[in-house]
Amino acid sequence: MKLIDCTKKATKGSSLDEGLGQLREKLPFLGKSSAQIQAMMLVHFQRGLDNRFTMIQNFVPEGQTRPIPFMLVGPPGVLVFNLIMGKGVYQIKEETWLELDKNTRKYHLAQVNLVKQTQALAQTVGVFLSEKGRAVTEVMPVLLFADAGVHIEQKRPAIRVVLADGIDRLIVSLVQANEVLNSVDVKRIADIFEAIAHPVTSPTGTEEDFFGKDLGLGVEKPKPKAPRPEPQIKLPPFLARLKFTRQQWIILVVILFLNILLLMAAILLVVLTAG
Repeated sequence: MKLIDCTKKATKGSSLDEGLGQLREKLPFLGKSSAQIQAMMLVHFQRGLDNRFTMIQNFVPEGQTRPIPFMLVGPPGVLVFNLIMGKGVYQIKEETWLELDKNTRKYHLAQVNLVKQTQALAQTVGVFLSEKGRAVTEVMPVLLFADAGVHIEQKRPAIRVVLADGIDRLIVSLVQANEVLNSVDVKRIADIFEAIAHPVTSPTGTEEDFFGKDLGLGVEKPKPKAPRPEPQIKLPPFLARLKFTRQQWIILVVILFLNILLLMAAILLVVLTAG
């Protein structure tokens, strides 16, 4: 049997969970954690089911916070398990869920209708698969009890109820059941949950396309460089009004400088000839 674990990484291996697990091992009277109970349940399925089956663990439907402990996909179809840890004495009449009062010794409606709760989980999975394009004719709800201290009187139950000592019988019936989904359908449904459990992250950045670079296809051409700004010459206000270009100002300065040189040469010539 293939296992797809959709447990959120944020809840895996946290220091608090590890500490509680170690404490439960040292103090058995505290009972087993939900993760330990799930692991015990998985041992039965892994031992009895072949590679035609895929178990999805702790899938959280969109918009919900409570994970679905187990979903089994195989030739018999899709099964959704509502795993219950507690003890008690109950009675089921079709969709009615009754609990025995220890004081009055009479049955009364339980605060939580586990039948309708299990049906709702199966319906949620059915809608999810339909949205993914993998609609199935029926998603079977299964109410699974992990504790051996549970007793249930059943009268035409609307869902399948499995006690702790009946897990192996359930597995045998699944192996021998008629085929509803072929191997291709099973794999396609399993791949949906595999993608959720192990999402593929897209690489950051863009890879260089050498072929596109050679052919000039799909390669962004470098943008032309902006022209360098010409330095501005600070001039007095009356000169700034002339609106000369930079080149014209340079020529004007050169002419002025030459005139000064000629004037100085003339003065020097006059002084020398006068003596």
